Amino acid sequence: MRPAVRHVPRVPGRPARTPRPRPSGTYPASPARGPLNGWLTATAEGTPPAPAPGRFSAEDLAVVRQVLARPRADQLAWYEANRKALSGCTEPPRLDVPGAAR
Repeated sequence: MRPAVRHVPRVPGRPARTPRPRPSGTYPASPARGPLNGWLTATAEGTPPAPAPGRFSAEDLAVVRQVLARPRADQLAWYEANRKALSGCTEPPRLDVPGAAR
């Protein structure tokens, strides 16, 4: 008696509209990860987090402090722009703080 053969579905390939990986392997919005996570942590905990290797650098937290100093509407615009960049593969992050002095 032959053992039963189970049908294993084939793993589908990349959808036709999915962009090919960048030759450099870089993700354009990756610089926004630390500042955005730092801002989310700060708003949840009520204070900016301390630098933590692999999570928040001192530079990330400098951006967070600048964002936190702005009015709520500016903070939300900054958050939304960077959330949008992180949810796609083509849009660069916006680390400048809306309304801040240059």
